[in-house]
Amino acid sequence: MELPRIHCDKSRVIQILTILLDNAITYTLPDGMIDLEIFVKKRSVCYLVADHGNGIPDEEKERIFDRFYQSDKSRKEKEHFGLGLSIARELTELQKGKLTLTDTPGGGCTFCLMLPAAEEGNVT
Repeated sequence: MELPRIHCDKSRVIQILTILLDNAITYTLPDGMIDLEIFVKKRSVCYLVADHGNGIPDEEKERIFDRFYQSDKSRKEKEHFGLGLSIARELTELQKGKLTLTDTPGGGCTFCLMLPAAEEGNVT
């Protein structure tokens, strides 16, 4: 099945997906898997990135998109500063899209990047 085109800034979408993949790699347990999926939902193209790590408690889910917020307080590495997901959400909104977080069945987090499909005759 061919996916519809989206009207977006390609480099920004790559940046968003890179942030989501980096986050999934960081929080996936050793020998764990990351699931990637792309599909059409209503008039949007959806990119799913799912890890099978420890997940995020419900009370922290909305804060995960705040600048400098890190769910795992025990992390001592300074490789991550808690900016990635806030940047990803801002870039998504600039693309007129939506970035959501849900639980991965069996444990972990699933991020869904939804970008509106371009109307016919208005594609890039």
